Amino acid sequence: MSSGATVVLLDETIYCQPLLRAWIASIFLEGDSTSSAPLFVVKWTDKIMDGFVHRTMEADPSRSATSVNKVRQHLEGTFSFGRIKKYSDVKSPEPPAPVERHVHAAAIHGSVDYVVTMHCSDSAERIDLSYEIYSADDFLVLLDDSATSTVHAVVEIELCRAHARAKAEDGVDLPLLLKEAGAPEFSKRVRGHLQYVDPKILSGDC
Repeated sequence: MSSGATVVLLDETIYCQPLLRAWIASIFLEGDSTSSAPLFVVKWTDKIMDGFVHRTMEADPSRSATSVNKVRQHLEGTFSFGRIKKYSDVKSPEPPAPVERHVHAAAIHGSVDYVVTMHCSDSAERIDLSYEIYSADDFLVLLDDSATSTVHAVVEIELCRAHARAKAEDGVDLPLLLKEAGAPEFSKRVRGHLQYVDPKILSGDC
């Protein structure tokens, strides 16, 4: 990642993965431990958030619109300065697979460095783009490469949260959860971080 704050656009498929969006948000909020500047900036659009709400309710019809929109409001609040406005996808160039036209148009208009999607593949066309396309897994690994201490701090935070949510008789396996959510390589990084986490943090006030 560059020395300045990298601008990232998460598409709706990322927001529809609760665990991965939580990890990205936690790393975003933790920030760069070596600088006062943000580690990266997350951009979003109303259309992406609309897609998140639609996909979520379609996948789980039992959920109310109120509960899903509360999640949306929380995400928009977390990335409060990231809204991309006044762009048009009507006349935008044909986007590269797997990026949707409206995401492509927003990425160009918002001067985005990375578009992150769950639909990324090694065969994705990346030539002559003003941005790079990353899977959530690759993006999280990139964050670990560039801000290892920040990711380690978030591993401790997420470990505490997972233990707080789990029943006493249940174990917590963060790497397994990440692997099942679609981040197998990052799960290996987290397993490595866990080797250096002091178990005493779980007995304190996480």
